[in-house]
Amino acid sequence: MTRLTQFDVIRRNLSRKPFRTGILAAIVFLFSFTLYCGTVISQGLGAGTRMMSERLGADVLFVPYGYDGKIQNSLLRGEPSSFYLDSRFADDLRGEKGVDKVTSQLFIATLRAACCTLPVQLIGIDPRTDFVVRPWMAAVIDRPLGESEVVVGHKIIGRVGETIQLFNREFIIAARLDSTGMGFDTSVFMDLDRARRLLLLSDLGPHLNLPDQLDRNTFVSSTLVKASPLVDIKELVNALSQKYAVKYNLDFVVVAGMISDIASALHMFSGFVYIFSGIVWALALVVIALVFSAIVRERRKEFGVLRVIGASRAALAQLVITEALLLSSAGALLGTGTAGLIMRLFSAYISVALQLPSISPGTASLLFTGGGVFLLGLLTGPLACLPAVRKLGRIDAYIAMREEA
Repeated sequence: MTRLTQFDVIRRNLSRKPFRTGILAAIVFLFSFTLYCGTVISQGLGAGTRMMSERLGADVLFVPYGYDGKIQNSLLRGEPSSFYLDSRFADDLRGEKGVDKVTSQLFIATLRAACCTLPVQLIGIDPRTDFVVRPWMAAVIDRPLGESEVVVGHKIIGRVGETIQLFNREFIIAARLDSTGMGFDTSVFMDLDRARRLLLLSDLGPHLNLPDQLDRNTFVSSTLVKASPLVDIKELVNALSQKYAVKYNLDFVVVAGMISDIASALHMFSGFVYIFSGIVWALALVVIALVFSAIVRERRKEFGVLRVIGASRAALAQLVITEALLLSSAGALLGTGTAGLIMRLFSAYISVALQLPSISPGTASLLFTGGGVFLLGLLTGPLACLPAVRKLGRIDAYIAMREEA
């Protein structure tokens, strides 16, 4: 005769009711999948928001009137835009009280190119005054850019030393930036004067409809301001707007307010994820508890027989808990594994869909999060079946055996 092991009993019990087994495992799967995906996305958004706060560097962005949304889209999602501002505004600001640093940038929207799977934003920066891009660009290149050199964002295809084509001209990739989770990842950077000349000499140059007051040799797209220490940003913006808004047809974006809006959206998203995951987990606990209570009632005679032939109450409890553990481990493993695969393959598309800055967590962070979610899912079954286990202690072996199956 073949010896009947505890595992054989559990396997037969689970396979005897495949639909019930599948439903219980699916509930744990849903919980693990939701919690893992939500946690990883929240981590990516949090890292992207922190990176954006660190790398923008400016306190206020001034743009032409009506283009405040355009520059936010360019910074957050890399949506190519072209808009133009009088460069004399930056010169005027340098003498203003409360203004510490001033620089200008030029945004040029390009068409899709062979180098890129996404639309490309060409950004011209002023190497003499820039305090926004240069500090973190210094990590990959510590010299001035050559006449035909550019620095590319993380998502631009091409290795250092290779060439890319912009406006029918070839440029050498001098350096690649690390991922920022921002629109900078799909941007190409060059010196502002060269970017302006490139635009004027391109096919778009003759059709460039600049306002009459703008000089074709000095126009920019935005002016970035770093306030002096201890200066109230709101008061500074109000003072500068009153003085220059009409003269230069200005609009503005306060960086702290933009980041605050992003942080609020992140907080709401994270709250929704954890609330939903909590509801699913509570549902899993209730359903599994009810099912295992029913299982104990259904198998009273079986447990009575096992008690008569020598099984202790602790052995019966171990049998039920192990059965629940196997169910929850299958659901947790599938849920965490599937979520990890989806996040690895589609994290870039998810961040684009959310329209918020996002940086994919590193492998160590993904593994740590996956381990935590798997452990929580693994414990779901044993925790839920504890009420049923307590009922085992009240089963009288003789009475249970006399009951009809």
